[in-house]
Amino acid sequence: MKIITPIFILCLRDFYLEVKDEDGTEMSPDKYFEKCLSMSDGKGKEKIDETRECIKNYFPRRKCFTLAQPAMGKKLAKVDDYIDDQLNDEFVRDCNSLQEYVYACEHKVTDAVTRAPIKGSDFESFTQTYVAAMRTGSILSYDKAFDQVSIFHNSKLVVTSVHEFETELKKMDIPVKRKTDIAGKAIEILNIKLKQLRAKMYPYRIDIFEDKAMKKMKKIADEFREQNSALVLHILLEALEKLHNVMIKQNEAWFDAKGGLELYSENIGYIKEGFHREMEDYDEDERLKAIINFEKSINDEKLEIAFRAKLHEDRERKGDI
Repeated sequence: MKIITPIFILCLRDFYLEVKDEDGTEMSPDKYFEKCLSMSDGKGKEKIDETRECIKNYFPRRKCFTLAQPAMGKKLAKVDDYIDDQLNDEFVRDCNSLQEYVYACEHKVTDAVTRAPIKGSDFESFTQTYVAAMRTGSILSYDKAFDQVSIFHNSKLVVTSVHEFETELKKMDIPVKRKTDIAGKAIEILNIKLKQLRAKMYPYRIDIFEDKAMKKMKKIADEFREQNSALVLHILLEALEKLHNVMIKQNEAWFDAKGGLELYSENIGYIKEGFHREMEDYDEDERLKAIINFEKSINDEKLEIAFRAKLHEDRERKGDI
C-alpha cells in the first residue's frame, strides 16, 4: 500500500530550537518528529495524545522538515517582496530541501505490478476515506481504503464502457433485416469494450465489475433488437397492406357473391406467398409475426365477406335470385 497511501509531511515554520540527541549530537527533524509522536502529555491531555496516535495509525510514511525564519526583525514586514538572495540562507536551504523531497516522491500508482497511474479523482476518494475514518475515530485498513478507491474507479469505468458500447451499437443503420447481424455486431463491440475495461480496471473484484458491465451491455443489445424488430414489423405490415389493397381493388366485386369467401381466402393465400417471396431477406419469424398481425387486421373484412356470401346463398336457396 506504500504506492498509494498519502505521506504525512510536517513543516515546522520559524523553527529555532537546537534539539540534541541523547549522545549530544544534533537530532534530525525526522527523529524529532518521531520522538514527539512517542511522547504522552498524560491525564487531561487526551486529545493531544489522540492526535499523535491518529498520525501514527493513519500515516505509516511520515516526514518532517524544519524551516528557519525567512528574515529577521523589520525585514519580515516585506518578506513577500524579497527574492531568494535577500532571504535568510538557512530558510532558502530548508525550502529547497522540502521542494526536492516533494518533487522526488513517486507518482501514485494502482499496484506494484502494472504501475498504472492513479487518477486525481480516485486519489481524492482514497483521501476522503482517510478523512472519514479519522473523523469517526475508526480503525483504518489500508486494504479497505484501496478497496473503496477501486470500487469508485471501476464503477466509473463500467458506466463509461457501457455508454461507449451503446454508442457504437447504435451506429448501425436500422432497420436491420436479420437479427443475426445485430447479434454479431453486438458481440464484436462487447468483446472489445470488455477487453478495454479489463485493461483499465484496478485489481479489485474485476470479475464482478466485468459481469456487471456485460449484463448492462446485453440488456442494451436486447432493447436495440426489440426496437429494430418493431421497425421491421412496421415495414412488413406495410408490404402486406400494399399487396392487400391491390388485391381488393382488383377483386372486390367478385367477393360479393356466394363463393366470395372462398375466393377471398384463396387471394389471401396468394398475398402470403407473394409476401414471403418479396421479403425473403427478412427473418422468417418476423415475417410470420407480421402475417399474424395482418390476419387480425383483416378479420372484420373477412367476416363482412362471409356474411354477404351467406346472404347470397340464402337467397339462391329461396329462389330469390
